[in-house]
Amino acid sequence: SRLLLDYKVEHPHAYEEIMRLLFQKDYGAGLTHIKLELGADVNSSSGTEPCTKRSLNEPADVTRGAGFQFAADAKAINPDITIDMLRWGEPKWVTDAFSVSQENGFKARYKWYKAALDKAYNTYGIKFTHISADANEAAKVDTDWIIYFADRLEKETDERYDYGAIKIVASDEICSWAIAKEMTNNEKLRDAVDILGEHYNTWANDAVKALNHDYGKEVWYTEGVASTNIAKLAVNSNGSGLNGTNGALDVCNRIINAYYNGRMTMYEY
Repeated sequence: SRLLLDYKVEHPHAYEEIMRLLFQKDYGAGLTHIKLELGADVNSSSGTEPCTKRSLNEPADVTRGAGFQFAADAKAINPDITIDMLRWGEPKWVTDAFSVSQENGFKARYKWYKAALDKAYNTYGIKFTHISADANEAAKVDTDWIIYFADRLEKETDERYDYGAIKIVASDEICSWAIAKEMTNNEKLRDAVDILGEHYNTWANDAVKALNHDYGKEVWYTEGVASTNIAKLAVNSNGSGLNGTNGALDVCNRIINAYYNGRMTMYEY
């Protein structure tokens, strides 16, 4: 939450302790990965993250929201943390470009992403290790965009670090595993995507298992519990937060099940 930055300003020692409890090795939770939103001024389920670039000619600004600052402070505690970003929507100047042509749209969208990558490094020294290339929970896999995006990152020469080394995650679907079917039948997409990501499904189908076994593709549970959920209020809960849907026991079971049945090695909240 961006309210956490109030602690950073008004109660810096409390903020530091919260961050250490989350990210410091052998101290608290020891979390090792951050997935932040590439803000676009649109509702993303539980709030609106400010857009990083509101017009074609505006310089990118990664200080408007909380995500980039949060990631930088976490990296200061544990430099080994990996960082990913995902979009829920995109600014109007990007969507307007698609009304001209797909090529114009892709160029504008890439410009938005790259401006954020550049500015995050210039402002906070953040090097992204992963990017979730598709939109959050899109109705269908944007195959052409994912291939285009991975290719542009690989060939980028105006970069702050090796953008071609950033791993591509796709495609943050809900339960469908359409990305696996697409990758099975499309060599270019298979080469572009490093990690298959799925929401609310701990089971992998045969296509996912084959991509994992034959091509070494990682499989992630890229959204396991929504941030707005309160376990103690869940159905069939006794109020303890331990039982019922999304309670501690349920989550522990999913983590085990996701690895055994889904080949998943990352669980994201």
